[in-house]
Amino acid sequence: MAATGIIECEEILPDKQRRKDIGLRLVEMALEMNRLAKGFFYQGGDDGNDLTPFDLKIGIHKGEFIAGVIGYHKP
Repeated sequence: MAATGIIECEEILPDKQRRKDIGLRLVEMALEMNRLAKGFFYQGGDDGNDLTPFDLKIGIHKGEFIAGVIGYHKP
């Protein structure tokens, strides 16, 4: 999980990044994560010897949110 627009973090960003729209920064990060993940593999297959490339699924939400713990026994 990642977030943008956190005031304390925005203060330390370079001006070039800070001027970009928050949604654009999220999309750029997702594309870069996807590009980097293509170079990583894990051992898969029935015998555990096949190398399988990582496949990322990235969802982006832009807007307000509420975070909290759901559940009592297994938060």
